[in-house]
Amino acid sequence: MRDAMPDGGAFSIRGKASTRANCFDIVVADTGLGMSEAVLQRALDPFFTTKGANGSGIGLAQVQALMVQSSGSIDIESAPGQGATIRLTLPSCPLADEHALDLHH
Repeated sequence: MRDAMPDGGAFSIRGKASTRANCFDIVVADTGLGMSEAVLQRALDPFFTTKGANGSGIGLAQVQALMVQSSGSIDIESAPGQGATIRLTLPSCPLADEHALDLHH
């Protein structure tokens, strides 16, 4: 976040019901520098970085791989000077049986 908000700003993480059936969203947002359209188009590419020699470019690519593995999705909205919002959508899990972790039975 320090790279996205070098002059400070607001950062939030929240969970909410998704607009997709049987899913929930984790929404991560900042009020930082934002991304240009060119950067946004490549943000999920493995090894793409805007940090030069100081970046590996695998952070968001790893998040995308986790979402695919979990039958979820990732969506990024951003514009220069407008910060960024990343929405992770995951399938809901049924609640576990209240006795599922009871080791005494």
